Amino acid sequence: MQRLLLFFVWALILPATSSVLAVAESAIEFNRDVRPILSKNCFYCHGFDQANRKAGLRLDTLAGATEDLGGYQAVVPGDPEASEIVLRIRSEDPDQIMPPPHTEQTLSEQEREIIEQWIAGGAQYEEHWAWRPLVRPEVPDGSAGADAIDAFLRAGWEKQAAEPVAEATPRTLMRRLSLDLRGLPPTIDEVRAFEADPSKEHFVRIRDRWMGELAFAEHQAVRWLDLVRWADTSGFVSDEPIASGAYRAWVIRAIAENMPFDQFSMAQLAGDLLPDASDDDLIASGYNRIVNTNCEAGAIELEQLYKLKGEHVRALGTVWLGMTTGCAECHDHKFDPLSAKDYYSLAAFFDDLVEAGVYTPGDRREPLHYVHDDANASRRDRQLRAKISRLGKEIETASIEGMEAWREQVVQELNDTESRRDFVWAPVQLPAPRITEGQYETVAVDDQFARLTRAEDGQFNRHHAAEFMTGYVNEGGETTDAEQDAWFVNVWIDPEDRPEMLGLQISHGDYGRLGWRSANYETYYWGKDTSDTLDQAHAWSDPERVVRVGDLPNESGWVRLEVPLKRRIKPVSGQSFEAVGMAWLQTGGTVAWGDSGLNLRNDKVTSLELGETAIRLWWENPVNRQTYERRMSLVPKAVRKAPEERDATEKQLAELAFLQHSQSERMARLRRMESELFVMRSRATPVLVSRQTEDPKTTRLLHRGDYSDKSGPVLDAALPGFLVGEDRSETELNRLDLAEWLFADDNPIAARVFVNRLWHQFYGRGISETLEDAGTQGDWPSHIDLLDWLACEFRDSGWDRNHMVRLLTSAKAYRLSSIPTADLAERDPGNRWHARQGRYRIHAEAIRDAALRAAGILKMTDQVPTHSFFPYQPDPYWTRSDKVMFGSRHMDWETSSDRNQYHRSLYTFWKRQNIHPTMLAFDAPTRQECTAQRNITNTPGQALALLNDPIFVEAARVFASRICDEQVDSDQSRIKRVYEIALQRQPTTSERDVLLNLLRSQREHYRQHSGEAKQLLQIGQLDPASDESAVELAAWTAVTRAVLNTHEFLNRS
Repeated sequence: MQRLLLFFVWALILPATSSVLAVAESAIEFNRDVRPILSKNCFYCHGFDQANRKAGLRLDTLAGATEDLGGYQAVVPGDPEASEIVLRIRSEDPDQIMPPPHTEQTLSEQEREIIEQWIAGGAQYEEHWAWRPLVRPEVPDGSAGADAIDAFLRAGWEKQAAEPVAEATPRTLMRRLSLDLRGLPPTIDEVRAFEADPSKEHFVRIRDRWMGELAFAEHQAVRWLDLVRWADTSGFVSDEPIASGAYRAWVIRAIAENMPFDQFSMAQLAGDLLPDASDDDLIASGYNRIVNTNCEAGAIELEQLYKLKGEHVRALGTVWLGMTTGCAECHDHKFDPLSAKDYYSLAAFFDDLVEAGVYTPGDRREPLHYVHDDANASRRDRQLRAKISRLGKEIETASIEGMEAWREQVVQELNDTESRRDFVWAPVQLPAPRITEGQYETVAVDDQFARLTRAEDGQFNRHHAAEFMTGYVNEGGETTDAEQDAWFVNVWIDPEDRPEMLGLQISHGDYGRLGWRSANYETYYWGKDTSDTLDQAHAWSDPERVVRVGDLPNESGWVRLEVPLKRRIKPVSGQSFEAVGMAWLQTGGTVAWGDSGLNLRNDKVTSLELGETAIRLWWENPVNRQTYERRMSLVPKAVRKAPEERDATEKQLAELAFLQHSQSERMARLRRMESELFVMRSRATPVLVSRQTEDPKTTRLLHRGDYSDKSGPVLDAALPGFLVGEDRSETELNRLDLAEWLFADDNPIAARVFVNRLWHQFYGRGISETLEDAGTQGDWPSHIDLLDWLACEFRDSGWDRNHMVRLLTSAKAYRLSSIPTADLAERDPGNRWHARQGRYRIHAEAIRDAALRAAGILKMTDQVPTHSFFPYQPDPYWTRSDKVMFGSRHMDWETSSDRNQYHRSLYTFWKRQNIHPTMLAFDAPTRQECTAQRNITNTPGQALALLNDPIFVEAARVFASRICDEQVDSDQSRIKRVYEIALQRQPTTSERDVLLNLLRSQREHYRQHSGEAKQLLQIGQLDPASDESAVELAAWTAVTRAVLNTHEFLNRS
């Protein structure tokens, strides 16, 4: 019974082994033949996971398999008959057989024979192929360069007694190369040129020219963006926009410049830790910030912080290690020697990042870096940052002597409900606004600073600032007397150039963020707007939300304009937004704007002024949403409390409030510098970046992944024990150490993982088919020596990506046809031998780009866009949803206009929860998780998308217009041109006849239904350029639609 129990759970899961090789003709190898069987069927219960190991039996090591189990062993090397494992897999007794009958699985006869022959041969264990030291293998024929690739493949073909297919035609080779390098088909002229001279030298010249185009970097970047799960949005809850566009642009530029892969990787993992980190280094470090982030009310901060750790560790595993590291979050990995301690030790590398578990809704995920258009602005930014930091430390480290007396005075002010005064919310020198619009100049008027603006007669002028360091204002919560409480602005009117109208606008949003709808603005004006601007709808104004308060003051010079809160415009649909900004309006004249704000009861003003301390504390540091939402009330509450009653946060806020309010001169200097800095930054590009915190987070070894269980030890950052041994570094490690370790001479993983994925890109399948998992559950490489040789070549080349691309495309194997012989189709249907090239449907982005290129409207540029564009999309798909956070700058889908509509598809706005439906139809990933290999499906929905999506309908009709505009004399000649442009060849006679019949039937249809023809030609935003009739264009559109939907157009061969 003891032996029965010991082996009862020997196999829990037994999927069929897909690539078990015939063993009669070659010696058994553990890695190739035996490990896949054990890994898929045994290691789950009898592998590395000690805590959950069944019956104390371990089969992933020789020591475990040969351990004395009380007079018998699972494996007796050289003696299958004495090995309990053989008795069990051969048993017919349902109480003895392994796998147990209840698993509904069984080993095949071939798998049983493999295990028996392996034991008979000595039961030799081997280190897993992906983790063994990387040593360059000898090339079978001693050749070098691309010839070495062919030598390794040829050796494999000889073993299988297989012959490779013939070389592809010049046209096929050009289409393949162009799609592989640029994600675009070639032009007919490029194909004809190569057909005229299909030499290897000409091929190399074309390849190198294409690799020098931006299109090459753009196409290569798509795979990396999949891998790091780049997106325009945060991922969770309302899935709001984030400032990630600069990171995508950096990836494209880095690939275009052939940045060595080790540097490329280090910049992303630890660009902020590099000496004298540049703008590009910081932008690259945004890799750590494109994780899925949460802003759900009620989510638990600690739980979400551990989820962020998981994001970092899973991504590290997928991107560079080719390992399913996430499987060790709750227990030791079931199949690979990665412990839960390893998992949390890797997580600890990211504890130095400034990040929050639960962010405030909105697109601002601090910390941000600001990229300016010119070097002078960048230099000034750095200077101001340094000065602000030094002065801020001086203020914060001053003595708190006298704080109690100050507190007593402030409490009196907080209790003063009788007197009134101004809350200067928007002083002349704008208080570090994150958003500014419009122009002004700062001048002195009557010995006081003011913002000077001018407008010609009848000319409208507006400047706007929002998201101040002075906080936000909830008007309803601050109002005590609607007759007296009032918005105000002090303004100087030039007596020689009086304006026709002056106005004040309050902009609103939620969570302290500026809203994105016109309903977020309320406008008040005096005088007459002769420009009629306020009578029209704008993104920043709805005529229904504009009120004329009265006439302009008769006086010139300094005057005060007020809007009593009793006249406040009611929020739309009862939505009560916070005031987050102000705009100042004029028509004609010269004016100078002074301080603006609210006149309120004294207690309210004091509370608002104190609130700045909390805003300032978390201005560039994220904090939990629940804390952030209460930030305006936290300081008054903390000050009212006696010192001994305050918690840590309240103590910090109270002391900071005292230090800031008791050092008025220093604070005035600080505010001036902050104003200059953030006005300048409001015109720069904000970028998500990594930044080290002065207060690192703590990572514990969690029991079963339970964040609330604090019994586990606190862990320092450490590298996986099975890869570096038990002699771990005793020095404190950081992200830069982690990045450098990935490319250390004794770390073989990153090189193998990268070249395997690159091989997949250029040959249609990986040498190991599982691109995301190089662990023991992954596919055994079909050509392990070739994989190791390529990995060594990549490493020894200085991690030169382009060198590897040239190498892979120079091999004779790259030029093979993708059409299998009868022998290969029967014996190697999956192309594991690589005796032919791969044939598959191209990716979603390439399909759209190819269609737009055929139409002649694809926007190609030498400038890498930072911002995404919005292609046509069905209106109901993403208009308004329950997940919209009003005022948090969540976005409407606003279809891009003009040429921006025709950008390359990788610049599509990528919303993780709602990616573009056509991208989704063609298997583009949501990028909520890292994707090493996209699925490739062929479904009816894809054909419907190609026929009906406005993207493709417009492409087809513009393509038709292009054909009709060419100087050709017959329908046959036009069909020929369609094929030349779309497929780079001539149509066959049967293809031509089919399309001629289609053309005739469509002409007849549209003659009888001319309204349908006109309706078809209105799809999209481009007007038909052709002089042909609507009927003729519509008929030809049917032809081009058919060709754009062909298998040949959609496939790489």
